[in-house]
Amino acid sequence: MRGTPPPDGPSKGNDLSCYIWIKGPSKLYLHLWSYTPDNSQINPIESWANATTAVRPTVFLSKPDPTIDQGIDMSSQNTMPQSLADVLFGRTDIVTGHLGISPYAFETTQYFGVSHNAINREIKCNL
Repeated sequence: MRGTPPPDGPSKGNDLSCYIWIKGPSKLYLHLWSYTPDNSQINPIESWANATTAVRPTVFLSKPDPTIDQGIDMSSQNTMPQSLADVLFGRTDIVTGHLGISPYAFETTQYFGVSHNAINREIKCNL
């Protein structure tokens, strides 16, 4: 998943806000990825807004069709648990079994195909 880069979006996937209509003009904001582990998120330079300002969206792993339901805590269903992120991206350690994979090498379209664009503060994040 690719989150809206700052300043229009947050610097972490955890803070992306999607909204759904609940009644009339009322909106309910949901954080679909609030449990996304910090060590599984990256902020690569995507482009340059000007000579000194990098555009750095948050990139993180998610289900391709995130669960969006106001009646349940869906955020833990849309991302990997911290324990898996530690095994994949924690410092290499033969005792703990941590693999020490770089998220920059792992989270690419080479392995996962299309990256979906989650747009901050849009209906269902425009997914």
